[in-house]
Amino acid sequence: MSGLKFNFHKSKLCGVHIEANQIEEGERILGCQAEARLLNYLGLKIGSNHHKLETWAELIHKIRSRIASWDGKNISLSGRATLVQSVLSAVRIYYLSFFILQKQVIKTITKIQSSFLWGGDDDNCKIPWVKWSTIYKRKEEVGLGIKEMGKFNRALVGNGYGGS
Repeated sequence: MSGLKFNFHKSKLCGVHIEANQIEEGERILGCQAEARLLNYLGLKIGSNHHKLETWAELIHKIRSRIASWDGKNISLSGRATLVQSVLSAVRIYYLSFFILQKQVIKTITKIQSSFLWGGDDDNCKIPWVKWSTIYKRKEEVGLGIKEMGKFNRALVGNGYGGS
């Protein structure tokens, strides 16, 4: 035994989709305080309704702010494709593994990716020279190997890495 113990005076009890009397009972038994608001755990709002668009605003903001930190006009197409594939995918993969995203959220994030890939931004759209369906193809099939978010999301959630 390590001798480590929980400090219940510093701990908070959070309940998701349970009755208030169960929280009160937990407070009494454990001797800690209850947290009434939504729990933010590793960037995910636990207990929020992931079917609402507001729930995904933080993810969209993170992706937009990450893109804003780069000057896409001074990066080659290959460099932008790498950033879309690796960095932006890493930002969202954590979210994708827990909840099935709404089509509107997928559409918004795909538009952000497309705009960045072609050298534009939210205010200045550039002409996409290749259909986005071609971009999704593997490099061996003359695509860029960028994962299609909707299919990737369903694969992560459907394979037991998360739940809806």
